[in-house]
Amino acid sequence: MEFSKIENETKKIYIDQHLNYLKDESLFRRFYEWASKPESHGLPDGWLEGKDVLDLGCGNSAYMEKALCDLGANSITCLDIGNDWQGLLSTALESLNVDRSKFTFVGASCVELPFDDNSFDYVGAFGVLMHLETMEMINQSVREMNRVVKPSGYCYAYFGSGSHGILDKYIHKSLRTAYVSEPDFKSFIDNLSVDDLRKELVHILAKGLGNDPLFTEETISFLASMLTLDTTTYFQNLLQVPVQQGANYDTEYVDKMITQCGGTNIKDIPQTHYYQRRDFRRFLTPFHLSRVDSDYCRLMFGNGHIHKSWQKKSTNN
Repeated sequence: MEFSKIENETKKIYIDQHLNYLKDESLFRRFYEWASKPESHGLPDGWLEGKDVLDLGCGNSAYMEKALCDLGANSITCLDIGNDWQGLLSTALESLNVDRSKFTFVGASCVELPFDDNSFDYVGAFGVLMHLETMEMINQSVREMNRVVKPSGYCYAYFGSGSHGILDKYIHKSLRTAYVSEPDFKSFIDNLSVDDLRKELVHILAKGLGNDPLFTEETISFLASMLTLDTTTYFQNLLQVPVQQGANYDTEYVDKMITQCGGTNIKDIPQTHYYQRRDFRRFLTPFHLSRVDSDYCRLMFGNGHIHKSWQKKSTNN
């Protein structure tokens, strides 16, 4: 199967980013703790025990694979385009001491799944759909998810921002435009280094020493410690990916699409998990979780990203 330029570029970006997940234990742990909760998938407690699972756009970070394994899945089919991610994911799984026999790797596109109808109990797309080139491709991928999941089986998909808050709609969009248009900014993002960022911050803030009592060696050291590998990975994830469809639809549009593709019992998955960040964004987490009861947070962050679970219509329906 041939893949487009954008598909190959997106895969390469995430392969490089995902290598950081095993370099920084806190980065891996932050996502694993979310993924290892059944409610994060919209599933009842214990439901995954003994089930056959398909992970679309799996990449090589391995946190989702370990989480699915720890939740009791019988088999986990990992799918992504090409095959250069497979050795990296295999190495990561071995380092995590999971049962390697549970895993199968498949090189294919989520838009055209190489599986028979009704092959899996659970199908998850944990961060791939909003990076597809067109809305038609997203629709086709959801249709394929419904085709290969068993009747009454579950699907889950993260569709991206869809929140239309000020940050996503204007600020992030402007930064992405700058990344494409400004060579110096692009080079800065592509070559982000935690050590360099910390040194630069210390150099800049040191000018306040002796001039403003707020600036002390201890304060500057603390602020520098708020820049981590998670920080650089976040900014690269935000800006490097060629396509970001999340702001082009809302939750009503997604519900209609899932229904037209054969899904039922569609549910919004509440985003109540408290991510344990270790960089400066730890101070933003309370803002993210306050969107339901704070007009300010809702204005800036929107109503929250779109996480959906649904079931395939049973043959008895």
